Amino acid sequence: MNPPDLIAELGQRLNLTGLTLNGGVCRLVFDQTLPIDIEDDSSGNLCFHTVLAPLPHDQRESLLAALLSAHLFGVDTDGAVFGLHPKTDELYLFRSLPVESLDVDKALTALERFTHQAEVWRRRIDAIGRETRSGSAAADGSAAIPAEALRA
Repeated sequence: MNPPDLIAELGQRLNLTGLTLNGGVCRLVFDQTLPIDIEDDSSGNLCFHTVLAPLPHDQRESLLAALLSAHLFGVDTDGAVFGLHPKTDELYLFRSLPVESLDVDKALTALERFTHQAEVWRRRIDAIGRETRSGSAAADGSAAIPAEALRA
């Protein structure tokens, strides 16, 4: 299935008749606060991405270490990946899936799982920031790492 048809069918399932890619991208907003962009990367992949938070100026290393630790093998991100936008210093969560392996059911499941991860990671990043601001984080940043994250 090609990306425009997949997005149109996804829109029908979500009761969003007329959902289309505009310039290769469409945006869904959940709970009026969580934008999820779906993008055709023109290389055969459908990409989900969202901004989680701006990278704070204080304790950047602790936060980035926590995200990298949680990201190890994709265990605590359900296969999604963290990224840092080089111009805006925003933390992103994204996931790319080959279009050829997707039908509308698989795309909907992937979207639901990605949206869940985005919600979880927004809360975790906020909690890490609160820990850091209150001084409760360990000096090495280990308190910022979620307990269920895989540690090497």
